[in-house]
Amino acid sequence: MTEEKSDNNSAEAVQRKPLLSPSSFFEPSPDVNYDFVSGSYLLGSVLALVMYLVQRFLFDKIGDGDNDKETNSDVDGGDESSSLETTKELAESLEGIYLIFIPFIPCLLWSLIVRQKWKQQLDLKKES
Repeated sequence: MTEEKSDNNSAEAVQRKPLLSPSSFFEPSPDVNYDFVSGSYLLGSVLALVMYLVQRFLFDKIGDGDNDKETNSDVDGGDESSSLETTKELAESLEGIYLIFIPFIPCLLWSLIVRQKWKQQLDLKKES
């Protein structure tokens, strides 16, 4: 009976892939819903893109505002100057925040590859 257990244990050990092998990174785990994982990484990637576009828009607006301020220096624009200062402060506080979300983009690509394999495995299980 102990010989049977050792044979089963050795069979399980042969079937398992090493944890850090390159192929194991792209093998789906049976207990994970990769639709949720991909959706989460998609949300993070969209946040990175939105934050980048907001930063670009704000810095472009500040650049245009500085040019207008130089050409119209004799006109009193109290509200415009306050708005420009607020926009400049907002732009400076958001500068580079998109970098926090950049790692979601390669993770999204990885999750889509693993999700595809996961879906194929689910389809094979349904057919059998």
